[in-house]
Amino acid sequence: MVDRAPVGVEPGLTRRALAVLAAAVAAIVVGLAVGVVVRDDAKETEAAPGARFDGGALAVRTRVLPSVHSFGEPIVAEVDVRLDTRIVDPDRVQLNLDFDPYERIEVPSVRRVVSGENLRLTYRYRLRCLGEGCDPSGVLGAVDFPTGRVRFYYRADPTGRGAFSEVDWPDVTVTSRVASPAVTKFEWRAEQETLAAVTYRSWPRLTAILLLLLAVALAGAAAALAWMAWGGRRKTAVVLAGTSRTPLEVVLEAARAAALNGDLPRRRRALESVARELGEIGLVDLAADARTLAWSPADATSADVDELARRSETAVERAL
Repeated sequence: MVDRAPVGVEPGLTRRALAVLAAAVAAIVVGLAVGVVVRDDAKETEAAPGARFDGGALAVRTRVLPSVHSFGEPIVAEVDVRLDTRIVDPDRVQLNLDFDPYERIEVPSVRRVVSGENLRLTYRYRLRCLGEGCDPSGVLGAVDFPTGRVRFYYRADPTGRGAFSEVDWPDVTVTSRVASPAVTKFEWRAEQETLAAVTYRSWPRLTAILLLLLAVALAGAAAALAWMAWGGRRKTAVVLAGTSRTPLEVVLEAARAAALNGDLPRRRRALESVARELGEIGLVDLAADARTLAWSPADATSADVDELARRSETAVERAL
């Protein structure tokens, strides 16, 4: 039995059409596979520059010197950033680092090394920790710095948002300055000694009594001075008023004499003295009247002075 091709179609033409169709299908499959690979590779290339420096745009390496140190000893943390200046803008590299619980003891330094199109930036941080969190009593004395970031910007990035690469630190071990056997096997010793007897230059109780008496004497002297300043003179004037001439009586007599002879300046001075003495013994109102009489535009007459003297003497008698 002989196979026959459809009417109007040559057998050779049918085989050629099938071959062309198979080639087209194969090309489509290969194109799809290549597209998937290229897409995946593009995603990997976009994330790769921050992870390694094997032809990528930027790479970060870190180290701590020394990685094992004694408590309180300063250390140096270094960040080595290598970048391709054709791809990454070297003036827009920013570091965001945290060394808790360590603190910076100096201003960080930056060293730039250019090699063709490549740039190497080395940041050095001097650190020290004297507080809780980096003491040897922690878990094996290990300290793990928080993860930092290096932010950078691509020259050809149309968005201008930039990219970042994480900064991972090696472990840091803190050791004690005192060896454990020196503490655990230390033989504590104690001795009893008889101390010398306490000696004094003077008997303490007698000294205290003398100081107390001195304090009482000083307080009494202060009280006496205050009494003399505020009430002594007034009391003396009142007590001696009936037995001898008081300062007030003297100035009143001088005021009467000045009022009789017509000497105005002398009369004013005498009345001012009367006002001052009245103020000293507490007769404030009479002192104001005497001062008003002394410096009034009108001349004080003999009758005015006698009236002031009579009122003053009456007030003194009432105070006795």
